[in-house]
Amino acid sequence: MTDKAAGEAAADLGWDGSDVLEELGELGVDDYLRSERSTRRPGDIVHTFTPPLDEGELWIRLVERDGFIVVSFHRA
Repeated sequence: MTDKAAGEAAADLGWDGSDVLEELGELGVDDYLRSERSTRRPGDIVHTFTPPLDEGELWIRLVERDGFIVVSFHRA
């Protein structure tokens, strides 16, 4: 996890690195919403998950890019 990502997870969600890993590890089939082409990089496929969250809605987006998994968290 980059320092930037860790800072954003802390600021936006109140999570540290272990919280992020725990959330990713708990993703299940029921959390899967859809896969679609990226609007920014059409060669990328974005896989979206929406696990339950105590307050609000959380969207987790996973993209494989250049041999890395890029993860983003979005509150709705």
